[in-house]
Amino acid sequence: MEVKAQLLNLKEEVLKEIEAVKDPSSLNEIRIKYLGKKGVITSILKTLGSLKPEERKEVGQLANSIKEFLEEKIREYEELFKKRELEESLKREKIDVTLPHSWFE
Repeated sequence: MEVKAQLLNLKEEVLKEIEAVKDPSSLNEIRIKYLGKKGVITSILKTLGSLKPEERKEVGQLANSIKEFLEEKIREYEELFKKRELEESLKREKIDVTLPHSWFE
């Protein structure tokens, strides 16, 4: 089961890349590289037709579960980046209520 081993190794590789991401644009690059229309996982899914029917079912289920797992991880990191961005924005936009009132000009 060469394809199964390839998928499992790919899952670990992508997971390491996702965990090492520092910004949203890098995360999007990973999404495109592995899950996009011409991505690595998509190309593996296209090769399923050349497998025996019993292997195809097993490998297809594994590939889809890995794809769903990675999509969920990417979503988690996207939410984390959005949360950090919001926190940073709120820190910058603090209003000091102890300052005297100034009228809008």
